[in-house]
Amino acid sequence: MTQLNKDIHALFIVTNTQSMQRPYAVSHVKDVLKHAKNQYPELSARVEQALTKLTTRPVGFAQLQLRQAQSTEFDTVIPNQLAELESSNGHAMFTGSYQVSNWMSFTYGGIANNSFEDINFYETYLSVGNDNIQLDVGYKQDWLSPFQTRSMLYSNNAKTTLSVGLKNPIPFKNWWDLQYNVFVKSLERHDNIYSEGELTSGTPYVLATQLSIQPFKGTSISLNRTFQFGGRGQPISLEQVWGAFSDVVGSDNSGALVNCESGNVTECEFGNQRASLTIEQRFGSINVYGEIAGEDAASHSNFLLGNIAVSAGISLPYTKYNEIPLSFSYEVSEFQSAWHDHHIYRKGYSVGNVSLGHWATNYTYGIESASGLSQTVLIDFLTPEYQIGFEYLFHRNKKSPNQTALNYDYVDLHDIQVTIIPQWFNQLELMLGIKRDVYNDTSWRIGVTWQY
Repeated sequence: MTQLNKDIHALFIVTNTQSMQRPYAVSHVKDVLKHAKNQYPELSARVEQALTKLTTRPVGFAQLQLRQAQSTEFDTVIPNQLAELESSNGHAMFTGSYQVSNWMSFTYGGIANNSFEDINFYETYLSVGNDNIQLDVGYKQDWLSPFQTRSMLYSNNAKTTLSVGLKNPIPFKNWWDLQYNVFVKSLERHDNIYSEGELTSGTPYVLATQLSIQPFKGTSISLNRTFQFGGRGQPISLEQVWGAFSDVVGSDNSGALVNCESGNVTECEFGNQRASLTIEQRFGSINVYGEIAGEDAASHSNFLLGNIAVSAGISLPYTKYNEIPLSFSYEVSEFQSAWHDHHIYRKGYSVGNVSLGHWATNYTYGIESASGLSQTVLIDFLTPEYQIGFEYLFHRNKKSPNQTALNYDYVDLHDIQVTIIPQWFNQLELMLGIKRDVYNDTSWRIGVTWQY
């Protein structure tokens, strides 16, 4: 997370602004700044200055980032870095935007990893609309969670893919700050999809919805859904999609399918669904948040979640210690099995074998149906001389009660990373990381990043 994103997140928290829709829209940030300048002048000035640089630069140069890194040769995916590998020794990223008119803009960008051997679209999309309704078409990031370091349903752990989406960038202030976000994404081609009694290859889709409100000042609630379907070589109608989305048990729960003509209930299931309820509660500059998520339905009920995942977090995004700005976050998740695979889509929610949800799947051997416990600590200092960041990741793969053994004899993951940005040259970032992974291998990583 860049310093600008951290500052924007802090600004939304201290001003009690509804912030479930991520990434934050520039128009929403500017709207918040109007009311925050007097109460939080230092934080507002940092955000406004950074936004001004991004939005007033020439076309094609909104943001440029180059990184050179060296590490032990392990092909493990770095959490929430769009499928970048730890062994990647080179990284280049650029983004830009062009405001065509008051109601149309074009954002474009790209990412190249591993010395330009792996090149991908990044934040390349056309936006049409206004503050109440906006259509986005292209390669756009989405994040369905108030957590900073994990999202069970949809994150930026994997590459971005082609999508079409509708949302309102600024909440409806007279409707409990209501925000909506609906998108459909086409995933990359998957092998091992169950269809007509055998495994085949195809390109599935993901339909996602998010509806969030702030019924009380400082209290935000969000309902999130994702639905994986298609890719099985069969025609799909809007009626089928809506039927499966509105009646999970009647379409996607094999134990409750009673009108299956073929007699093979797995064949009659339409897709793979997940849902979550997230809540944020602010106490001044302290943000407490939680999520309960489910994969599949429990007890053949549309209102009970199966394969539960529970997450909790506490964040102090903007506080001071001896006049030094300081931020702190602690987040923890525990989830049951069956989050990483599926009996129809054997690779589950993934792009290029990398999970679209929680990064825990980066640390399993093959397609592992493991339960897990993960924890993260983030600490940032902003001194007059340096900006110092500390990140600690912990993860433990566990057997579920109905499993006799896992695919591997895992140990606990411990991952520490420290970043330093000198204030006298804040375009430069130095990074040092050391890790013992779940396979009991120790690795290190150092890097230098230059950003404009």
